[in-house]
Amino acid sequence: MRTCWQNDAGITVAEQETAPFFGRDQNMENIKYRCPVCGAECFEVTAHVTQDWKIDCNGSYMESMDECVEVTHYPDEDDIWSCANCEFYAAGSMFRVPTDGQKGEGDAT
Repeated sequence: MRTCWQNDAGITVAEQETAPFFGRDQNMENIKYRCPVCGAECFEVTAHVTQDWKIDCNGSYMESMDECVEVTHYPDEDDIWSCANCEFYAAGSMFRVPTDGQKGEGDAT
């Protein structure tokens, strides 16, 4: 699991371990992704994170103490990704750019 913190600009970032984005598959660090519809290289995905909360005497939520303590699930190719530009959505594997003559799932040719 990776730990999150706020950088100098106040943006929450995750500590990098091995793969720059994915925690499950170490071989994904050299893979590139691109929207098969518009070619954009920025996506909206879901990650699961933990937070520290302030609770009342009944154990009910009052407020979050931080945005992210640690990431418990990183987005991967099995999750649904959405293009941040054209909103096309599909499994992350559909956004994979083929390299060295390999065909990706999203490569129809």
